[in-house]
Amino acid sequence: MAFRNHPGTDPDRENNWWYTGSPVNFGRMADPEIDRLLDEGRETAPGEARDAIFQDLTRRFAEEVYNVWLSTAVWAIATQPDVHNILGYGPEAGSDAFPGVATGHDVAGIWVSR
Repeated sequence: MAFRNHPGTDPDRENNWWYTGSPVNFGRMADPEIDRLLDEGRETAPGEARDAIFQDLTRRFAEEVYNVWLSTAVWAIATQPDVHNILGYGPEAGSDAFPGVATGHDVAGIWVSR
């Protein structure tokens, strides 16, 4: 299966792809250790402790070889200085923007200054 849909650098954003029972866990992984680490990472504030949890998650993936990546897609979004809000609406104060199921590129909030 070819797939290009992992949305970024925070492993918590992969929860919906990897958690046991998730409808978009296409590999049907069912690993209590992966679930435990995802839960623990989600409940831990950003910092060294959270980083260590997700490093353990990466090690677990390496041990079990649930995914074998055969290719990578290089892509970009071109813009100009007068094009604003290219990445979509901003988050509420104090929160991160929700990336949705696969991040995506919402064009509804883009505007151009003249």
